[in-house]
Amino acid sequence: MSTTSSRSANGYVEPLNQRQIRIYRRMTGEQRLLLSLDMIRSSWRIAADAIRNDAPGISDRELRARIRERRTWANLRPR
Repeated sequence: MSTTSSRSANGYVEPLNQRQIRIYRRMTGEQRLLLSLDMIRSSWRIAADAIRNDAPGISDRELRARIRERRTWANLRPR
């Protein structure tokens, strides 16, 4: 099994998740918070698009209810 990696200027191969951790650690708390909020908004947009694909013409009210239902179901699932 291969590990995804990134090659630095000196030729050293660094696993991407380690590189990502270094980048996150250099960010301020505010930057990390804004990034996480943006990821949450993106996931809601993806869920909304999936629901709209399954139910074209769905009202905004019903769309919000289905997104809430998905979030609740996701929180109840055993991990």
